[in-house]
Amino acid sequence: MIWVRGGPGAGKSTLCSHAIQHVERLENFTTTAFHFFQANTQWTALQTTKNLASQLFEEYWKQKHAIPKHIYEATLKSSSDPQNIEEFIKTLIKDFPLTHIFFDSLDVENEKTRWPDAANIISIVLDLMKDASNSVKIWFSSQNKHQIREKLQQFPTITMQDQTDRDVNAYLSEVVPSLHGSEVDEDTRKWILLEIQHRAGGNFLFAKLMVKAIQEEVGNVDDMRKFIQNGLPMDLDAYYERAFSRYEIQQRAIVW
Repeated sequence: MIWVRGGPGAGKSTLCSHAIQHVERLENFTTTAFHFFQANTQWTALQTTKNLASQLFEEYWKQKHAIPKHIYEATLKSSSDPQNIEEFIKTLIKDFPLTHIFFDSLDVENEKTRWPDAANIISIVLDLMKDASNSVKIWFSSQNKHQIREKLQQFPTITMQDQTDRDVNAYLSEVVPSLHGSEVDEDTRKWILLEIQHRAGGNFLFAKLMVKAIQEEVGNVDDMRKFIQNGLPMDLDAYYERAFSRYEIQQRAIVW
């Protein structure tokens, strides 16, 4: 089990997608299933386990081109019983040398009405790991929320900011010098770069949005320092607030 955590826009979903693609290229040595939670769609624990079971069953058929009796009999049991789905997943996993299961955006389930199902999924996954020994590897990626931390902090953890600071700074070092071209003197350019790097805090999305705001909203070099000091939001939440404030009050609920 590994937990990859970071703030919004840090690149967790992108990293998870690349990890899935990497594992899927390992030919027949591993089987992969994944679930991406979404803010506008609530998944029950039963729906999530069914999703995983369906993917694993398809992978089983793709790899083996046959369904043995014990798996066929497992498919005949009621799919409305969570225990049957969990046992079906365990049955499939036992026939794979290695299984990777990915869960991304777990933090969108960090709400009072949604968390019980998400917590149940974590418990099911822990049960799978215990039952399958070293043949199952689990990836969770999410923001660092209290309830999630209570469940996952005992496992190896990667904090995205520790890994992405250097890459975000490299990106900014490449694009900042092009802001208003030769009009910007070297000292101002260095100040802009350090200021944006500090605010970005390893967040790819916020770094790109800040550069875009400077490009679109600053007309000349004289205004650039003033805009960065007083007009540019200090963090991603403030940036979103600033964006939403441009809509009429009656439209904000729709935009949100």
